[in-house]
Amino acid sequence: MEQTVCHIICAGSGHKLAIKPKKGDLVLVADGGYKKLINTDIKVDFLIGDFDSLFNLPTFENIIRLPKEKDFTDTMYCVNEGIKAGYQVFNIYFATGGKRIDHSIANMQILLYLANLGKIGYIFSGNQVVTAIKNTCLKFSEKASGFVSIFASSDIAKNVKISGLKYEFQGDLKNDFALGVSNEFCGKNSVVEVENGILTIVFNKKCLKYTF
Repeated sequence: MEQTVCHIICAGSGHKLAIKPKKGDLVLVADGGYKKLINTDIKVDFLIGDFDSLFNLPTFENIIRLPKEKDFTDTMYCVNEGIKAGYQVFNIYFATGGKRIDHSIANMQILLYLANLGKIGYIFSGNQVVTAIKNTCLKFSEKASGFVSIFASSDIAKNVKISGLKYEFQGDLKNDFALGVSNEFCGKNSVVEVENGILTIVFNKKCLKYTF
């Protein structure tokens, strides 16, 4: 049975939202992300935020209004709502770019937060997807193509094994040196594995269907 997904729509860069939530999925919108839904027929479960970027609230039944002064972003609140609802997979859209790079960084940290909880998050940015894994592996079939970049997101990601890519590697990666940037798929089954630590992995979103 295909796993259900918590979809979170943010207010960063990009215009076209091409998602088709399936039965059992949860769709949450963070504040100004609601503007991304114009001219779509996507059904939203909850609109959440302090509404500092969405000034004219729509006529919508399920609104969760947050205080402007708080210790978490609107997107993080959405993530925690999805966690409370029991979701394991989180697809996050329009979470990068925009006017504030600090929000992009905060959203990237959400991937680490989810990895630490044993869950999986994906940020979709243009034609790329970003994810994070902890003490586990991500496998790609031979159909994956293009570039893939692998970064340590813990101080040291210990015993990293990269096989089946253009540049293979075994050893530790540090979070202050981007040794794993711009690797490439080369028509073989490939594996990115970390024994102890967190890796952030960036690849073409068309390759997501070739992961396992």
